[in-house]
Amino acid sequence: MNKYPVLDKTWPTVIIETETDEGEFSTLPADEAARILQFGLDKWRETRERKEFKSVLFFKNHGYMSGGSIRHPHSQIIGLEDYDYHEDITAQNMEGWLLHEDQDLRITLSTQPIIGFFEYNIRFKPDAPVRSVALNFDIFERMFMKVFAIGDLHLSGNPPTKPMDIFGPHWDNHWSRIKEDWMARVTDEDIVFLVGDMSWALRLDEAACDLQEIASMPGKKYMIRGNHDYWWASANKMRNLMGDAITFLQGHGTAQLIQTKEGPRIIAFGGTRAYLCPGDSHFTPETDQSIYDRELMRTEAALQEMDKAVDALLESYKTETNVDTTDSDKNNLPTTDSDKNDLPTIDNIPVTKVLLLHYPPFNESNTPSGFTDLMETYNVDTCIFGHLHDQISFKRIPKEFGSTKLELVSADYLDFKLKEIM
Repeated sequence: MNKYPVLDKTWPTVIIETETDEGEFSTLPADEAARILQFGLDKWRETRERKEFKSVLFFKNHGYMSGGSIRHPHSQIIGLEDYDYHEDITAQNMEGWLLHEDQDLRITLSTQPIIGFFEYNIRFKPDAPVRSVALNFDIFERMFMKVFAIGDLHLSGNPPTKPMDIFGPHWDNHWSRIKEDWMARVTDEDIVFLVGDMSWALRLDEAACDLQEIASMPGKKYMIRGNHDYWWASANKMRNLMGDAITFLQGHGTAQLIQTKEGPRIIAFGGTRAYLCPGDSHFTPETDQSIYDRELMRTEAALQEMDKAVDALLESYKTETNVDTTDSDKNNLPTTDSDKNDLPTIDNIPVTKVLLLHYPPFNESNTPSGFTDLMETYNVDTCIFGHLHDQISFKRIPKEFGSTKLELVSADYLDFKLKEIM
């Protein structure tokens, strides 16, 4: 029994799930997790058979913010003497965006959450093997999407026709080192941003082997052009070659709803190559100004597409959550402005804007530029770029520019490992 019941006219019990405070259900061996789950289900069903309860709750407390008075991971079974909680739950509460489905289990992100938070619905067949359900609980870990980035792979076939160790021994077997890290950390559901200088090839057909090598790696890959990507061709030609294995984002942007450990999040991303900025020692106005201006236009076009993609995603979400209610459901709708303000809205989902460039967004003195102006105008949260390969540049890049976080992801700067962005 629970020594500190928080509800009147109830029969509260507690199931202690592990022997230590540090234990956690999700890390248990499958057989042990299944045993605990089966025990809880058996006791819940036994309690439901008792005539003194109108309904019986079976729920899990997780983490210190759950309000539990004990540290041990635990569940609770509470018999409710005069309240049937089914009266306040509709079929719509159990529907939502599909995250996972198999023969035994269906997991959705609720579009009509019961108490106003982000809620995951887990539905499994009554006759589903409990061990099968327990094994699938790690879907929550697998479905949390991560975002990685890297630039300047500088591939040249296999074996490489232009080995990168000519630039120093730290480049020895650099692609093998990148692949080892990539395979160990990235899943097929993750996003990988590739910010230019992918291949030394001069033509698209010559770059095909390098692009296919990249495409064979896990993750959803989005690529922009670098200054050495001479093979870069029209969008149609690259799409015909790679299909949807790599998405090329030169001057374009998009947005996605992703699941993170902190909850759902919209990530908007896009970009272009960018260019040397005025004031840089290598910038020649007569030849470089027009290229710089063109890249500014492409950057703004990508940022505008990102905003439009976010708006379209939000509108789609609002349409999906505008579920018709039955007459019985209408009795439960909010009647006051205060009640309406408590309802979950699309505004609860945070939006993160990520700008992808190859060049840094400023000159070698880190002075403001047209790119940094666009970052401020469009409220860019993170700017990811590569291109730089020397220790002086590595040390001069600040962590932020204005309110935008900066991420330098040149492969050699990252010691040939992918950078986890979120």
